[in-house]
Amino acid sequence: MTFTHASRAALFNTNAAREVARGWVAKNTQPQAPDLSQIGGLVVSVYQCDIHGARIRGALEGLRVSLLLKSASFTRKLRVCPTDLDELLKTHAQEWVELDDSGLEAPSTVCSACEETLGVFPERGDAFIYVWRRSSPQREFYAVYCLGCSDRLIRDFQLKEQERYRAPA
Repeated sequence: MTFTHASRAALFNTNAAREVARGWVAKNTQPQAPDLSQIGGLVVSVYQCDIHGARIRGALEGLRVSLLLKSASFTRKLRVCPTDLDELLKTHAQEWVELDDSGLEAPSTVCSACEETLGVFPERGDAFIYVWRRSSPQREFYAVYCLGCSDRLIRDFQLKEQERYRAPA
């Protein structure tokens, strides 16, 4: 059976031929994510904000709170939306001292939260806070807490105890 040019054109221009071709392409190609910028879609964060529990438009920012005590260390990394991170930094602005390249001038002898006079290391907790914002360099903060305020920090941020490294004997 031979086809003329006109009959071939008629065969491939029919809706049935297009559907067959689409089925073949769908079975024999890898699926691709749509380009959202081309279709006007909204990009939503993959994870939920750890503070208010919902996904937001755009990317989340990061915060790591680590607390070192003599007997244990606690830490947690949080994914937070920019609004909640701003509020969090504003709330703790009096407690947390931002570190720069010159480091910490002198260790504090009072609790950053309640201003109680601190003794030596066993009676205090040193907190290190790292903040990651989109399109900005990492910011680092430091605070020192009495044992009572250290417990509050562990509860408020739901810090998890880290396993201590033990050198081989």
